[in-house]
Amino acid sequence: MVLQRVTVEGYESLLSELGKCSYRTLILFTASKNSGKSWCPDCVEAEPAIENVLKDVQSSSYAEDNNLRVIECFVGQREYWKDKQNPFRTDPKFSVSCIPTLMEYGAKSKRLSEAQLRKEDLIRELIECED
Repeated sequence: MVLQRVTVEGYESLLSELGKCSYRTLILFTASKNSGKSWCPDCVEAEPAIENVLKDVQSSSYAEDNNLRVIECFVGQREYWKDKQNPFRTDPKFSVSCIPTLMEYGAKSKRLSEAQLRKEDLIRELIECED
């Protein structure tokens, strides 16, 4: 069993990646980076907690017992993200209204966003809850 991590840039790349695997999939929607730096302060603040939990889960018995894929999806630069017609916002499969957002693909009610993603216990609960 495995925790697979994938990074994609943009909407079309995300759709392509979603068609490649049948594992339970979590998607982290986050700001694109210029020269390694994110334009989104909330994304920067959430990154350490998200990374800590993913590292813990990867080395835990949970990862050994479950197939899980985490896709980090860069949603674009600020101007693109703020456009009300942005496909991440308008596609009912995602309906992302803020970043960062971590959601389980196919389970729209299972999501965390913004300040919630600074709390490791909430992130771990979302990852390890399968119902």
